[in-house]
Amino acid sequence: MEVVVAVALVHMHPLDQLLDNALCLQLFNVTLDGKIVQHNVTRLCTTKSIISVNGKFPGPRLVAREGDQVLVKVVNNVTNNVTLHWHGVRQLRSGWADGPAYVTQCPIQTGQSYTYNFTITGQRGEWWNVDPEAVINQALQTGGGPNVSDAYTINGLPGPLYNCSSKDTFKLKVKPGKTYMLRLINAAMNDELFFSIANHTVTIVEADAVYVKPFVTSVVLITPGQTTNVLLRTKPYYPNATFLMAARPYITGQGTFDNSTVAGFLEYQHPSDNSFDKIKTIFKPSLPPINATSIVANFTKIFRSLNNPKYTANVPQTVDKQFFFTVGLGSSPCPRNATCQGPNGTKFAASVNNVSFALPTTAMLQAYFSRNSYGIYTTDSQAIHQIH
Repeated sequence: MEVVVAVALVHMHPLDQLLDNALCLQLFNVTLDGKIVQHNVTRLCTTKSIISVNGKFPGPRLVAREGDQVLVKVVNNVTNNVTLHWHGVRQLRSGWADGPAYVTQCPIQTGQSYTYNFTITGQRGEWWNVDPEAVINQALQTGGGPNVSDAYTINGLPGPLYNCSSKDTFKLKVKPGKTYMLRLINAAMNDELFFSIANHTVTIVEADAVYVKPFVTSVVLITPGQTTNVLLRTKPYYPNATFLMAARPYITGQGTFDNSTVAGFLEYQHPSDNSFDKIKTIFKPSLPPINATSIVANFTKIFRSLNNPKYTANVPQTVDKQFFFTVGLGSSPCPRNATCQGPNGTKFAASVNNVSFALPTTAMLQAYFSRNSYGIYTTDSQAIHQIH
C-alpha cells in the first residue's frame, strides 16, 4: 500500500510577521483561483494573524500529471506585496511563473491579481509557498537574522511539546505491515532540520524531485526548501503503542535560532478497533545534538544517483569552462550611527567569492525591457578565475 503524506515543517512567527504558506504539489491537472488573505488563528495560547491561501494553512494541494498545463490566478487581499514561488518546479520557457519578486516578475500588489501559467515537465512533486516581503525587509533593516519563531509545526500543528498545543497535534494513522510514502518538506525559513520517527527507520528514495539510490536511515536531514521522499514500512504486528515523529534544528552559525522540538504522532490502527483514543505507551525518537556536524556530513555522503540503464548518470567527460564559487555567511561592520542585531553588533553578510550581493538600482525586469543590462553571462563569457 502506497500513500503520499505531506509533512511540512514551518515557522509560526510573531504577530507582526507573515507566515510562509507551504504545501505539497503532488502532480495533477489544475486551474485554480487562489485568494491570499489574512485571518486569525489561535495557537500556543495566543491568537495571531497569518497569511493563508483560500483560507487554508497549509494551502490547497495541487495535483497534476506529466504534460498538464497549470493555471493559478492569485488575488492579493493582504496589505503586503506577495508572489508565489514553486519550489523545485522546472520552469522551462516559463521563467516568469517562478515567483522571485523583481527578478522574474513584479510582485502582486494589494488588490491586484496575477495568473501563473506553466506546464509540468519532468516533475515528480514539489511544493510552493507565498513569499511576503515583510520578513526579508526587517532582516535587511536590522542586519540580524529573521525573528525567532514561536514554534515549529508539522502540517500547521505545533504538537504536544509546546504549551497549549496538545490538541493541535498532527496524527499519521497507519496499519501494520504496510508501506507508506512520506513526502517531507522543510518549509522552515532558515533552519536545517533533523527528522525521525521513534523505533522506525525509513528508506530515502528521492530528494528534490530527483530519484536517488535507496538507503535506510533512522534520521533524515532536510535543508530549507528541500523535499525528501521516504518509504516507511510499518511493523508487521499491532504494537499497542504510539510513536512520536519529531524534528528539531541543526545549528552551526552564530545567529539566534529556535532550539525547540516539534512532534506529531504515528498511530497504529488496531485490526478490530478503529479507535485511536485509548491510552498507549508513547515512544520518543532519539534526535542528534543540534550541532552534530559529523552526522550531517556522513548523511550527505550517502546520496548517490540511481545510475542504472533506465536512469543513467550521463556525466560530461570534457569541461569547457570552469567556474569556482565560494559561498559563505559571515558578518560585516555595522554602519555608522546605526544599530545592528547580528553577532557582536555586526550585520550578517552572505557572500559569493567574497562579494556580497548589493541590491541594484534597477530591477532586472526593468533592465531587460529597457535593454540596459550589464554583468550578464552569455555563451561567450570568459571563465572566472578561481579564488583559493
